[in-house]
Amino acid sequence: MKIDAMKVNTMKKKAMLFVLVIWGHITLLDLMFINHRGLVILWQENSRYQTIFTHLFIVLLTFALYLALVKLQQRLPAFNKARKVDKP
Repeated sequence: MKIDAMKVNTMKKKAMLFVLVIWGHITLLDLMFINHRGLVILWQENSRYQTIFTHLFIVLLTFALYLALVKLQQRLPAFNKARKVDKP
């Protein structure tokens, strides 16, 4: 029982880290770009509610895809065989 609780806690931490990394990555990529005059930082455009909600929506879609792929990997035996090493 204790092992399952530890596994769930680890999964929650991984999920939170995944969401934070994806959100930070998307936000930083949208925050700036480089043109012929140098680095341009878009503070005003990135602080609008519409932009923040768009970033969160993209993160939620990415997380849903990640969860779907994890579930698919757990259910298909071909993926599980590739992960396990057969001992002679």
